[in-house]
Amino acid sequence: MWCRGTGVTNHTHPSFDLLYPRSDNCKVGLYCDTNSTVCIQQKAFAASCSADKECSSYNCLPDQTCGGSPSNPRHFPMWVYIIIGVGIFGGEHDSLFVLAYYNVNFFFSPRYDCNPNRLVHLPRPPARG
Repeated sequence: MWCRGTGVTNHTHPSFDLLYPRSDNCKVGLYCDTNSTVCIQQKAFAASCSADKECSSYNCLPDQTCGGSPSNPRHFPMWVYIIIGVGIFGGEHDSLFVLAYYNVNFFFSPRYDCNPNRLVHLPRPPARG
């Protein structure tokens, strides 16, 4: 089956190729070879490639081989999740501790006059409420 090359545009709207990058008439599982303008079977995992469209996973790796699908989930070892959990819990705990420490020291510390020549304890203003 033939397909149109990259240099040919038959669309009236200039952004059609940006919105619909697969604008050839190849069937699912085939890709358009731009040199011969012929539909070719997509390549399997670890086959050599030069573009994402050549791979059945649409993922041509930097070493020019077809990789796994980018939509496959990545699985991490359990220790990664433990470190992340401890980091989140520790960050929350430390933040609350710092806020409570400064809150207590600010509201319950004695007030002094700002004149450095005479440090006089000032009375606490009445509470609002």
